[in-house]
Amino acid sequence: MDRTKYSTRISRGVWRNLNRPVHLPRLNLPQRFTLLGLAVTLLLAGGFGYWLSQRMAQEALQDSARETAALVAGWVGEVSAQDFLPGEPAYQAWRRRLEGVGRLGGVEVRVWSPQGALIYPDDPHPIQQDGVRRALAEGAVSARVTEGRLEVVVPVRVAARVVGAYQVYRPVAPLEERVSRLQAWAWGGSLGVFALVFMSLFPLLRGASREIQRMAYHDPLTGLPGRHLLREIAEATLARTHRTGMGVALVILDLDHFQEINDTWGAPAGDLLLKRVGERLQAELRPGDVLCRWGGDEFALLVSDVNLSGVAEVAKRILLSFGEPFELPGHRQRVYVQASLGVALYPEDGASLEELLRAANAALRRAKEDDLGVAFYRTDHDRHTQDRLALQAALHQAFQEDDLTLHYQSILDLKTGALDRAEALLRWYRVGELVLPGAFIPVAEESGLIQSLDRFVLRRATSEAARLGLQVSVNLSPKSLHAPEVVEWVRQALAESGLEPARLWLEITALGFGRSLTPEEEQIIVHLEALRAMGVRIALDDFGLGPASLARLKHFPVDLFKIAPDFVAGIGKDPHDEAILRSLIALGHGLGLRVLAEGVETTEQIGWLREAGCDLAQGYGVARPVPVEILRMAPLSGWL
Repeated sequence: MDRTKYSTRISRGVWRNLNRPVHLPRLNLPQRFTLLGLAVTLLLAGGFGYWLSQRMAQEALQDSARETAALVAGWVGEVSAQDFLPGEPAYQAWRRRLEGVGRLGGVEVRVWSPQGALIYPDDPHPIQQDGVRRALAEGAVSARVTEGRLEVVVPVRVAARVVGAYQVYRPVAPLEERVSRLQAWAWGGSLGVFALVFMSLFPLLRGASREIQRMAYHDPLTGLPGRHLLREIAEATLARTHRTGMGVALVILDLDHFQEINDTWGAPAGDLLLKRVGERLQAELRPGDVLCRWGGDEFALLVSDVNLSGVAEVAKRILLSFGEPFELPGHRQRVYVQASLGVALYPEDGASLEELLRAANAALRRAKEDDLGVAFYRTDHDRHTQDRLALQAALHQAFQEDDLTLHYQSILDLKTGALDRAEALLRWYRVGELVLPGAFIPVAEESGLIQSLDRFVLRRATSEAARLGLQVSVNLSPKSLHAPEVVEWVRQALAESGLEPARLWLEITALGFGRSLTPEEEQIIVHLEALRAMGVRIALDDFGLGPASLARLKHFPVDLFKIAPDFVAGIGKDPHDEAILRSLIALGHGLGLRVLAEGVETTEQIGWLREAGCDLAQGYGVARPVPVEILRMAPLSGWL
C-alpha cells in the first residue's frame, strides 16, 4: 500500500488530497479590524483589570494592617513607656497580657524596644525586619504576606512618642479570601466595562474599516478598482480559466498626450478628464469584465472568457469610444483625446498576472511608438524592450566613461556669406557605430540622464568655443530649463571656459508646450530672463510647428527664431510654403528678431532665402556637422 498519499471525502462527495497544503480563508479588512479591535479591547481590559486587582489587593493588605493594629491595642490594653523596660514592675503584668494574646488561635506577637531589641518572646538570635525598623524610626504601620502568614508591624506610641513596636503574625486565609473576591470583581468589572465600550464603538469601527478597505482597493479619484483589487480578481480569474480552458486578456490603456492637457489646463482638469474616461470605459465593458485605474493616465482592463477575435472587438469599441469629445464642467472647450492599447492573452503571453503585465506593457510601447492605436503582444516586443534597456545602460556607461563627443554644424550669415556661429550637436559612437540622437535622447529623457547630458554639452561647447574664438549654440531640454540650478549651470560654464556671455546662444524648442502658460513655463521664462540679463542670447527652435509657436514667441524672451525645415523643403515646389516663409521672416523682423532657416540643402534654397531677407541658414547645404578639430578647416558649401 502506498502510504505517501492519503485522501479523505469531504462535503458533497469531493475527494481531496491531504498532502496538499491547507489554505485557511483569507480575512478581509473589516474582519481584520474587528479582530484587532477585539484583541485591543481584551488587552486593555486585561491590563486595567490587573492594575485594579493589584490596587485592591494592596488596599486590602493595608486594611488588614489597620485592623490588626486596632486588635492588638484592644488585646493588650493601654501601655506606658515602662512596659517596654524589662526591669520595671509594669513589664511583668504587660508580659502576662501578651502571653494571653499568644494563646489566641494562630496569632503570634513579638515586641521590640525603642532601641530595636527583641524583648518578647525570648529569642537569642532575633532578626529585625525592615518593617520593624520603619515602625521604630518613622512610626509607620506596615504589612506583608510572608511564609504563608500575614505579618503586621505596629508602632506603639505614648504621648506621641514611639516607645516600641508590635510584630504580629496572623493567619493569611481571611485576607486571601477577601483579595480573591476583590480581584474577581475587578476583573469582571473591567471586562464588562470594556465590552460595553467595544460594543458601542463596534459600528463606528466597522464602518471605518470598510471605508479604509474601499480606499485601499479602489482608486480615490475615479472610484474604479485599484491595483490591489485587480490582482486579487486576476488571481481568481486565472485559476478559474485554467480549469475551464477559456481565454483571458489583459489590456493596458494609456492616454495619448495627457501631460499636455495637464500642463495647459492644470491638474484639476486632468483629474476630471480621468474621471470621464473611466466612466466612458465602464460603459463599454461586458458583464464580468473588470476595469481598474492602474496609475497616472493608465487603465487596466481584465477581459474574461474571450478569444483573440473577441478581445480585438473589445479594443475596437474602446478606441471608437474616444472619437467623441469629453465635456469638462467649467471648461467651455471640449477635449478630444486618443488612447493607445497594449493587449496580452492568457495563457499564450503569460501564465501569471506579472507576466501578462510585462507583455501588455511591451505591446503598449509598440502601439505608442508606431501610432497603431492597439497592439497585441509579440515576442519581438520583448526584444525591442531589451534593446531599449540595453541602450539605456550603455548610454549611462558612455556618459560615465566620457565616451560622448560633440560635432559642430556651421551656421551661415546670408548677408555676408561668412560663418556666423556653430551649433553643438551631441554624438555617440557605440562600438564604432554612430547612434543617432533621435534614438538615445528619448532614452536619456526617460532615464533621467538628460540634465546631466545638457550640462556636459554646455561645459564642453563653451570650452571649445572659447578656444576657437567662435560663437556657439547649445540646445537645452525643457527639463533642464525648468531646473532651479540652470542659471548657475550656465554661469559656471562661462566662468570655467572664459567665453563671453554674448557668444553663447541657448536654443529652446517651441514644441511640447501648450497654448497657455503653465506654472512650469512661467518658471522657465524667469530663468530665460535671468540668462538674458547675463548677456546670453536665446533662440527659439522649430518655430512654425505645433499650435503654440506664436504663444511662445509672445511670452518667451528670445533674440532669434529658427524656421522649421518643413517649410524650407517647399521652396521652389510649394507656393504656400514660400508664402508662409515670407510671412515668418517678416514677422521676425517686425518683432526685432533675427530669423534662421533650418534644413537648407540646395543652392536654390539659399538664393531664395537671401532674396527673401532671411538672416541665417543652416543645413547640409551649408555644412555638415564635423568634429571640433576640423571645424576651422571645414569650408562652407560652395553655394555662396
